[in-house]
Amino acid sequence: MAAFSIDVEGSVAHLKLTRPEAANALAVNFWRDFGPAVQNLDQAGEIRAMVISGESRDFCAGMPGRRLTG
Repeated sequence: MAAFSIDVEGSVAHLKLTRPEAANALAVNFWRDFGPAVQNLDQAGEIRAMVISGESRDFCAGMPGRRLTG
């Protein structure tokens, strides 16, 4: 499952985080796909703004962390 979807209307892109089961946390697949997606929008030269929202009631739980031992 994709971490986000992007819809474009006129000069506005809407990026919607699509992992409601994980409170829309930004996992590895988000970061793998985010850069190329934004770069593609930029290269097209038509987008003036991007709205970012989260599917369901949570916007974004942030990034999953790693427990450090020391």
